[in-house]
Amino acid sequence: MKLFLTFLVSANALAADISHLETLKLSSGPASISVRFTAPGKGWTGTLLSRRAAPGEPSLTVTAFKHEPFGNRFLGVAMDGTADGPNQVAAKTVRDDIIGGHLVGAFTEMDAALDSGPHELVFRSDGKTAELFIDGIRRESRSAERLTARTYLKLYPHAKLGWKLGSDPDGGDVFSGTIEKAEVQPQWLSDAEIGVKGTAPENTENAKIIAAGLFPASMSDSQRMSAIDDAMPRWLADTMKRDKWFPRFHLAIPAGMMFDTRCAIHGGRFHVFPTWRANLNLTRGTFGSFRMMHASSADLVHWRIEPFPIRLENADVCNGSPTTLDGTPNFFFLRYGTNGAPNRATPSDATLTKWSLAEPPPTITKEGEGYAGRLDSVVFTHGGKTYLTGTRRNANKPSMAMPLYRSDDLTSWTYLGDFLQTDTGKNFNECPQIFTLGDKMVVAAFYPLKGRFDNNLVGRFENERFIPETSGRWDYGGHGHVRSFDADTAPDGRVIGWSTISVYGEHDALETARIGWKGMHSLPKEVTLRPDGTLALAPAQEIEQLRGEMSANSLPKDHDGTFELAFTLEKPARLALTSPDGQIGLTFDPRSRTLTADATKSPKLGSDTGHLFRTDAIPGEGVVSCRVFFDRSVLEIYVGGMVMTLRHYPADPASLQFTQRGLSSFTAWKMNPIW
Repeated sequence: MKLFLTFLVSANALAADISHLETLKLSSGPASISVRFTAPGKGWTGTLLSRRAAPGEPSLTVTAFKHEPFGNRFLGVAMDGTADGPNQVAAKTVRDDIIGGHLVGAFTEMDAALDSGPHELVFRSDGKTAELFIDGIRRESRSAERLTARTYLKLYPHAKLGWKLGSDPDGGDVFSGTIEKAEVQPQWLSDAEIGVKGTAPENTENAKIIAAGLFPASMSDSQRMSAIDDAMPRWLADTMKRDKWFPRFHLAIPAGMMFDTRCAIHGGRFHVFPTWRANLNLTRGTFGSFRMMHASSADLVHWRIEPFPIRLENADVCNGSPTTLDGTPNFFFLRYGTNGAPNRATPSDATLTKWSLAEPPPTITKEGEGYAGRLDSVVFTHGGKTYLTGTRRNANKPSMAMPLYRSDDLTSWTYLGDFLQTDTGKNFNECPQIFTLGDKMVVAAFYPLKGRFDNNLVGRFENERFIPETSGRWDYGGHGHVRSFDADTAPDGRVIGWSTISVYGEHDALETARIGWKGMHSLPKEVTLRPDGTLALAPAQEIEQLRGEMSANSLPKDHDGTFELAFTLEKPARLALTSPDGQIGLTFDPRSRTLTADATKSPKLGSDTGHLFRTDAIPGEGVVSCRVFFDRSVLEIYVGGMVMTLRHYPADPASLQFTQRGLSSFTAWKMNPIW
């Protein structure tokens, strides 16, 4: 039966009388939303219409919001689970069906014309295309398939099911204007039904802009990068002050989205190079939207954010592979604005703060042997020879291939065949990394290289082919991007690595935009080999430098939501981090020698809500050592060489308490910030 809803009273009046709509059902499929409203004045934001849906039904929000800290305002729609078909399949496959719906969204940057008077917003989606119209003008048309928006709507677990007019499902983010009409239809409205008057012209200048609301459009891309560099200290101070969930002792960029970390240890400093973008994927891809960020540290715990290291005008830079060849640093990276093949840069000095393109460029191109689609590349040396491999699509095959190239000069590359093929049912992978550990080679990638979960392989490199011997996973928690891992060898011989935590799942797209930042680095980890040849991970010993006030058998009184716990496990134990609005529980079973994390009662946990996570059997016998780190909104648990990473969003991180049953004792420390 055709569904059609019309509300013809003000937002406040309707909000008091919509209980009868709570039985309303929206199935998956095409959908159109129309809202006629009167703007409340200059600089307004707020949610006009929202719906918290039951499992299996789409949730949605129609909202105007400010993208912190850049100052842009956007008006648009986000809606999940709108269609069956390839986009849903991709969402379930790639994100493990954590939330069960793919976000379809369309947003337009607001201008002064939207600050006063009546306006009509229309959104339509058929699962393949999503379009947004303001006053009959098509403001955006974007693909709604697969992972275009790359984020998911928050579930609002404590809000009632049903519709809200003039606020989000929790009753917050109130719209202060009036709403004269709101309509929802399970169909794709035609141009005639919408009353389409035309399409907004493509703004070629805005296509080159990062943070356009903060920096004038007259700025060149180079000037804009310099302005962002200059603004970072202010953004960091502001974010630390206003955002209770921003980490204090995990490295994070206080603006935009960071992901796909790459690391290098050179010149007596530790360097990390995350890919970064300012617009959080809210708008269509723009030139310069991907940048390579840089942070460095002399002691592995105190960090500073460096200027953009690779400063290419109006060009994307991402997914790099820093490496030292014959004592000289090199950086191989992608430029999405070209053909997706590797580029090479070299630094001006040992600080690694300024890199420039090396000429001529590498000879690997989309027309060459071994290349297909896009090559996320990584360079390594073995036996005095230099090799490059990466991930590519294996057309029409349920497997992933990593082609192998060799070069004597880093410019001319010879294709040698396949470095590795996997048979996991996927024909594509991302973010490959290679490092050595003793006499073994470790190959890592984002998606599984073996089975359902194992995304690292340990083995040997013989006859210019990789031979896997063991496999494992980087993390047993609930977030996809902790699977992206990179490591390098420190001067003392230790192998130190990092993951990127929670790039896609920790907030819904809109809340992330309002907060203004997304993603962080894990704590630095020491990587070692177990006797069985698998990898073991432990916090780098330098982390202990951050310990502040110590407390025995209780959390420090003024822990402020940042602390470390250390204890041993031998008999059955139940532990919990508890606040007035929820908890995360840990259970140790000595028979199976497993540790389970229970996130079913955790508040605001996004993609982790309602899930249990469990380690494999902890190797060895007897007493097990465990260390737990909580940092405002991120939880890292180290036990038996394994890691579980979860997100936890208490309303007041400082209110957390630790309760336990089964421990003879434990020690806790308040953790000091890294800045």
